[in-house]
Amino acid sequence: MSAVVFKQPTSGEERLKALQALLSCPTSSIHTGKPAPDLFKHIRHFLHQLISRKYRLRALSSKALECFQGVHHCGYHSEKSYGVASFLIVRPEGNIIIDRIHRETGA
Repeated sequence: MSAVVFKQPTSGEERLKALQALLSCPTSSIHTGKPAPDLFKHIRHFLHQLISRKYRLRALSSKALECFQGVHHCGYHSEKSYGVASFLIVRPEGNIIIDRIHRETGA
């Protein structure tokens, strides 16, 4: 199975959704040709939407996140990822895996 981009984002809202897909992809299959200059702004916005709006967390620790219904710690920490934790957020609108921030490499 493969995926293809059939239309580039043309509005700010479409671009935001495309960057959210990039951040959500656990395999780094979604990426940009050039680093998105405003990616970190969108990371903050996206994480705020996913977590802060509903839960108003004071600390992003696994124990704090597990206290909230629908947020699950995925459990495996590889030395190669420096122990980064992954979480699954189960929502009626669709589930989300928060894996790690992907490093963009410039061409």
